[in-house]
Amino acid sequence: MQHNRLNISQILVSLCRKKLTSDETELLANNCLKIAVVYLRILEQRGKGIRESFDNKEFHGIASDSIADLFILGKDGTLKYFRRYFDSCLKNNATDEERFLALRKLVTMQVRQHLSKLYAARDPEGAKLIRNIRLAAKRFRELKVNRNASGEYISFTNAQIKSLRFVRPDYFELKRAFSVVSRADYSVDKLVFEVLFRLSNDFECFVEVLIFDLAKLIREYRFAVEKNENTESKNDPLHYQRELELKKRVIEIVNKLNQKISNKYITKNKLTMDEGIAMSKALRDMANDALQGERLQENFYYLQKHWISLSREVYFTTVRKIFEYFVRLFKEEIRKIAENSSE
Repeated sequence: MQHNRLNISQILVSLCRKKLTSDETELLANNCLKIAVVYLRILEQRGKGIRESFDNKEFHGIASDSIADLFILGKDGTLKYFRRYFDSCLKNNATDEERFLALRKLVTMQVRQHLSKLYAARDPEGAKLIRNIRLAAKRFRELKVNRNASGEYISFTNAQIKSLRFVRPDYFELKRAFSVVSRADYSVDKLVFEVLFRLSNDFECFVEVLIFDLAKLIREYRFAVEKNENTESKNDPLHYQRELELKKRVIEIVNKLNQKISNKYITKNKLTMDEGIAMSKALRDMANDALQGERLQENFYYLQKHWISLSREVYFTTVRKIFEYFVRLFKEEIRKIAENSSE
């Protein structure tokens, strides 16, 4: 193994200076292929669906396709991708071990890129889900996507957590947290944030989880929800009709309350336009939680979400009576609907 790494190191030095001989190119290609195959086997052992059959030759086929671009010759007859990569990442005094590790990093990176294209072709829906999980890191500053030889992770950091250590919860711990926070109305990025936030609080430190594991759980959850909805609709043909009617009536209640906010408070300058809109949105959120069967939260929480500058002091001294008046009207209307439905 040491002798082989020495040969590879010498070849990497050579390709940055001159054209490789056919024997040197073949030795480099064989080693890249071995690294790619080993990495693919590791990924499959971790649960990633690499092969579509049980044929081991499929590993070699995927590995060959993954590294093919690395061996495209430039106009000067040299391996342009290798030269560009090693010219930028290796110093002249790099050790044989450092050169070999750099080669392995390059090959595994190529494998991941090829697998992304492969998965997108095999499973467009799954590829879209993984993209949406990555996009969560752009919406929430606490989230970050990390890639290394063991896979692609999404991490959660929070300035409020004193411990700087990182933990990678196992799949069962991830599944437990997912089952606690998952909601059908959550977008993918919101769901990812809530799961990682929960894990971070449980472990009282920063956490990171495999994106692949998250995607797997989200797909299983969506399938279960869809299956449950299909079962409900088969057992109760009027299920969706009643659900739509309920949503329609709740929307009517919110619209009626919004009109009162406008007529009694905004037009009479008791509330500014922005304050009135904040109350309307707060009532809408409360209605959404009621429709989802969620336990209603503190009134201040709903209002402060849309009225960012609102302090508790201002709320209790000037706003509370107005908002609680509309909340009371809202709950009375909801109770009437519930009573009529139970008759």
